[in-house]
Amino acid sequence: MFTRRQWAVGGMLLVCAAPALGRALDHGDIVYSRDDAGTGPNNAVYKLAGGTGDPIVVSQPGVRGSGPDFGSLIGGMAVDSDYQILLLGFDRGALFRIDPATGDRTILSGQGVGSGPELEGANDLGVSRNHDRIFVAAGTAHSIIEVDGRSGNRTLVSGPGRGSGPTLEHPVGLTSTHSGDFYAFDADTEAVFFVDGKSGDRRIVSGAGRGSGPEFSGAGSDVVLLHDGTLAVSDHEERLLRVDPKTGARSLLTGGGVGTGPNPDFMEFVTLNADGTLLATSATDGLIRVDPRTGDRSWVVGNEDAWVSGGVFREGIQANPEPSAIGLAAIASLAVLRRPKHRREQI
Repeated sequence: MFTRRQWAVGGMLLVCAAPALGRALDHGDIVYSRDDAGTGPNNAVYKLAGGTGDPIVVSQPGVRGSGPDFGSLIGGMAVDSDYQILLLGFDRGALFRIDPATGDRTILSGQGVGSGPELEGANDLGVSRNHDRIFVAAGTAHSIIEVDGRSGNRTLVSGPGRGSGPTLEHPVGLTSTHSGDFYAFDADTEAVFFVDGKSGDRRIVSGAGRGSGPEFSGAGSDVVLLHDGTLAVSDHEERLLRVDPKTGARSLLTGGGVGTGPNPDFMEFVTLNADGTLLATSATDGLIRVDPRTGDRSWVVGNEDAWVSGGVFREGIQANPEPSAIGLAAIASLAVLRRPKHRREQI
């Protein structure tokens, strides 16, 4: 069962679901995945209860939970409104649903489940702001695909045959706006795209000749929309870049002398917490928390703490945290700014 919690913000009423006590995944729990060469127990999902403590195995083929194997490569991850874990099997071309209470794995979409475009090269995963829609960046399909959370049916949002503008050559990172549009990071184009959620139209907002500042490395990984409207981009370097989506300007968010704390190896996935901080994954070193205001970094879990498995770290996320003061203030500010316009945001 879920209880309902409400917040009034800027004249809007936000209704959020909170889990009943005793669930396997609660507010504040951090879940993350690791994978290694091969299948079976090489790949696993873990949690840090309350965001601290030793890693706990949530699902690991041959160790905990029944159902199909993830495959040899794991992609992005999210938590849905029922506190089930959603995870992409990159080489399986499938979206898995994991029951954190049992570790059981089922295929929600792909591998013969659901109709529509295939999830080819599925790399990053996201859910809409109210958790009722699932989206996938399918790199080798050059597409953004919506997945129905009940039937597994897939619908093309943007890609070959839908939307105008420059081609998504290999989208690897995906984040949504409050108005239902998207930013996608394309590894081949070395650029951040804005994608209209209704028409599928695409345009480049940074990279490929647009915007000043440090160039993307050519091995990009992820993008996330911050509370202040800028973007945090991971481009497979020992840093995160900040991108202004209006001008395309790029600057160091952390790393390269910006911020204090550990200096992890190249970063891949990055996600946003309700308090405005970031969880960034260093594939070989672990999961770190980053304050985007200062660039300061601290360990969440590192290799020395992750005694339960080898392999590289993939995405880490915080399970549906309640809106924070920072997050609510940002939503309220956006609501005030948009109210006179009576139209969808075009950034």
